Amino acid sequence: MKNKSIKKIASFLPINLLIAVFLFDGLTIVSQLRIKEAMIIRDLALIVGFLLLVPALTRIKWLNVKEPYKNVLAVLFCMLGLYFAMTFIAFFAESTRDYAFTGHSVKDLVLLTLASFGCTGFIILIMHKLQALIYIKRKRTTERNFRFLIVVMLIEVLYAEFRFLLSGKDANAVTTLMSEAGVGQAILALFVLFIVINSFRNSWISYLTKSQKIKSLFLSILFAISPLLFHKQFSPTAIRYSLAMDTLLSQLAVLLSVYWFTAATVILFHLPTAGIVDRKMQEIRSFRDLSRALSSEFDFKKLIDKISGLSIEITGANATYLQIYNTSTDRLHLVSYRNLLAPEIRELQEDPQTSVGYAVLQDRKPIWINNISKDNQLQYLRKWKRRFESVIAVPLMSYDKILGVLCVLKFQEYGFIPEDLDLMQAFADHAAIALENSRLVNESIEKERLEQELKVAHEAQMKLLPKTMPTMQGLDIDAICVTANEVGGDYFDFFQFDEHRIGVVVGDVSGKGAQAAFYMAEVKGIIKSLSQSHLSPRELLIRANDILCESFERTIFVSLIYAVIDRQKKEIVFSRAGHCPLLWYRKDDSDSQFVEPRGIGVGLVRGALFGQIIEEKVLPLSPGDTLLLFTDGVIEARNRKLQELEEESLRKLFTDFTQGTSSEIKKKLVGEIRTFVGSEKTHDDLTLVVVKIN
Repeated sequence: MKNKSIKKIASFLPINLLIAVFLFDGLTIVSQLRIKEAMIIRDLALIVGFLLLVPALTRIKWLNVKEPYKNVLAVLFCMLGLYFAMTFIAFFAESTRDYAFTGHSVKDLVLLTLASFGCTGFIILIMHKLQALIYIKRKRTTERNFRFLIVVMLIEVLYAEFRFLLSGKDANAVTTLMSEAGVGQAILALFVLFIVINSFRNSWISYLTKSQKIKSLFLSILFAISPLLFHKQFSPTAIRYSLAMDTLLSQLAVLLSVYWFTAATVILFHLPTAGIVDRKMQEIRSFRDLSRALSSEFDFKKLIDKISGLSIEITGANATYLQIYNTSTDRLHLVSYRNLLAPEIRELQEDPQTSVGYAVLQDRKPIWINNISKDNQLQYLRKWKRRFESVIAVPLMSYDKILGVLCVLKFQEYGFIPEDLDLMQAFADHAAIALENSRLVNESIEKERLEQELKVAHEAQMKLLPKTMPTMQGLDIDAICVTANEVGGDYFDFFQFDEHRIGVVVGDVSGKGAQAAFYMAEVKGIIKSLSQSHLSPRELLIRANDILCESFERTIFVSLIYAVIDRQKKEIVFSRAGHCPLLWYRKDDSDSQFVEPRGIGVGLVRGALFGQIIEEKVLPLSPGDTLLLFTDGVIEARNRKLQELEEESLRKLFTDFTQGTSSEIKKKLVGEIRTFVGSEKTHDDLTLVVVKIN
C-alpha cells in the first residue's frame, strides 16, 4: 500500500510543480515583487517538473519511435517548436534588462507561462530524441556518458543561478574564491568533454538508406548552424526572462552544433557506400519476406508472383521470369514474369528452348552472362540483345529434383556482379523450398478434401443400400457390399411385390469414387420406380436403358442383373445387362453352374438395339437350391502375385459352402476372398447377394 501511495504522489508531483510555477508568475505580476531567491526556486521548479515528466514520455508511443530517421525529423520539429515559443517570449518581453517578469496582465501571464513551459518542454524533448539516437547500438558506457552529460548541464544551471544569487551582494570573498578555484572553467571543461564523447555516438547513421542519408546530411548542417544563430537572437530575451532557460539554451546550442557537425562529417564518409548498404538492407528484407512466404503462403499463384517480385528487388534487375519444369513433357513452362514484352512472353511460351532456362535445365548449373550479344553460349538469345545484355539464371532444386528455373535480366552490359550470382543461388534455394512446401500442402489439402468428399459419399451410399434383409417364407436372403477407396458404384436392392414374389437387383456403375456413387443413386431411384410397374426383368432393363441414356455421359455405363423370384411358381426369371452371370447351385445335382443370358451394359447402346440384345431366362427352383448374385469385384480380387480369384474358384468355394445358411455362406465367401487377397488393397467394389430356397 505504501509503494502505491508513493507512486501516486510521484505521478502528480511534476504537474503540481508546474502549477506552482504558474501561480508564482501570477503572484509576481500582482505584487510587482521580484525576489531573486524566489525567481531561482521558480526556475528550478520548472526544470525539475519537466525532468520528472521524462519517464511519462517513454510511455507515449508516437514519441518513442525506433527508426533513426524519424528521430532526426523529430529533432527538427522540436527545434521549430522551440523557435516559435521563444518568439512568443520575445514578442511580450520589454526592453528592460532587469531580470524580472515583463508581463503586466493576465493575458501576458498565460502566454508567457505557456511559452516558458513550451521552451523547457521542447528542450527536454530535443534531449530525449538525441538520447534515442545516441543509444542506438549502445555499449556499456554509453548510458553512463549521456547521464554524466545531463548531470554536468544541471550543475552548470545551478552554478549560474548561484552566481546570480551572489551578484549585487557583498560577497566578493566567495566570488573571488570560486573564480580562483576555477569552478566555472572546470564545469565548462567537463561539459565540452562529455559533448565530444557523446558526439561520436552516431551508429544510427549506418541504418539509414541512401536517400535518408542525403536528407540527414542537410538537416545535420542545419542543426549544426541554426542553434548558434538561434541562441544569438534569443539570448538577450531569455536572460531577461529566466537565467535557467538562457543557460539551457546556451548548452543546447553548443551540444547540437557539435553533435550534428560530427554527424554531418560521418554521413559524408558514408555516402559513397550508401548504395551498397541500401542493397544489403533490401536483400535482408527480401529474404525476410521470402521466409514469411515459406511459412504462410501456400497459394501457388501468389507464391510464384512473390518470387518474381523479390528476385527483382534483391538484384535490381529490369526483368525476370520463372519457369516450372514438367517431368511428363520434359519442358519448361512459363508461370510468372515481370517487365517482359508480349513477343518475349510469346516466345517463352511457344518455344522454351530459346530461353536461357533450357541451358540451365541441361546442365543443372547457374548461368551468368554479362554480355548476351557477344556470348556464343547464348546465341539463341541475341534477338533480345536490343533489350537485355546481362542475365543470371539459376535452377530451383529440391534435393536432386529440378523444379524450375528463375532468370533475372538487365538492360546494360556487366549489370551483375559475382555477389548477385551468390544471392540468386541462395534465393533460389529458399524459393525451391517454398514451392515444394506449397505443392505438398496443396496435395495434402486436396487429399483431405477428397477424403472428406469420399466419406460423405460413402455415408450416402450406405444409406442407399437396404438396412435390413427381406424376410419371406421359404427364402433365406443375405447380402453384403464392400467398397474400394471408401466409395464405389456397386449396388443391390430388393423389391417385395407380394407374399410370393420378390425382386432382386445387383448393379455396378463404371468407375470409382464419389462420381460412381452418385450415378449409383440415380440408378437405384430409376430401378425402384420401374419395379413398381411389375415389368418383366427384360422390359425393366430396356426401360431403364432408355431413361439412363438421356442422363449418362458417354463414358459412363452400368452393368445390372435383375431377377424376380416366384416362390409359388418355384422359379426365377432374370435378365442381365452386361453383368456377371448368375451362379446357381442345384441341390439335386449337388453342383453349381453359371447361367449367363445375353446382355449389354446399360448406357452403351440406345434404342431398339439394346432390346434385341437383352435375353431373359427362367430357371426352376427346388428346396435346397442356392443362388448367388455378385459383381466383378469378387472374381477380379487380386493377391500379391496379381493373380485373380476367377469364376471357377468362386464356383468351387460356393459349392462347398452351400450347406449352411445364407448368412454363413456370405461370411465364408467373404473370408475366403480376404484370405486370397491378403494384405493387398482391394481395387474394386465387392458385392454378394445369397438367396437360399428352403
